[in-house]
Amino acid sequence: MVRAAQLHLGAWDEHVRCFEPAGSWRLGVRERWRAKSAGPGSKKAAAKYWSPADVPIARSTGPGGLHVVDRAYAYTRFNRDGTEAGRELAVGERGFAAVTASGNEVWLVRTDNAVERRVQFRGDVVATQRFAVPTGTAPNRVVLLAPGAGVYVSPRGDAAYLAVERDGGAVLWREKLFQHTFVLCAPEPSAPPDFEVPARDDDIGFGGSAYRFVVGALDGSLAVVDFSASGGARDRSDK
Repeated sequence: MVRAAQLHLGAWDEHVRCFEPAGSWRLGVRERWRAKSAGPGSKKAAAKYWSPADVPIARSTGPGGLHVVDRAYAYTRFNRDGTEAGRELAVGERGFAAVTASGNEVWLVRTDNAVERRVQFRGDVVATQRFAVPTGTAPNRVVLLAPGAGVYVSPRGDAAYLAVERDGGAVLWREKLFQHTFVLCAPEPSAPPDFEVPARDDDIGFGGSAYRFVVGALDGSLAVVDFSASGGARDRSDK
């Protein structure tokens, strides 16, 4: 993640590192700070077979703006200077496999078949919504489409459209995209589809918008899904 001429890496190798250019990026970089994430020292961790790029660092505004998960499935928040702002360790079946942040929203993929959306204000969580979907332990993150809405694809190929409604969190659409292979990445947003979606009075703020995402699996299969803000979807998969 590059922001304000800084590069943050980690934390599947147990550390978060902040680099900044020495004069310019062409002349080299120097490590500004290094901090250890919370998980590996607390319990026996998973094997180190992911690269650091598999668990991108998420960034949001305010205190504790750097959000990371590590190979012990712990969730750590860091301030911009590398000091720790908070931690949540894995407890039993509940840990954290991936995190996405945008503005004051943080979406956490838990390992106990749930995705959690948290709204923060000045570093404190002021609202939480929970979505019951199959997850697992691979670092597949939620891809945000708009405030309060995102797409999640589990390692087993279950796709879900998650959105905040008046009475909390809801899974508006869910489908099995792949049967006998694994997905170890986030879905890739694509250009808007070429079909019209009628406007609705009870939608969640998308109006008549429609969306498309593309998912690739390890066996070379490809799924392209078009869907509307109302939750309808068309799966055009090459399985």
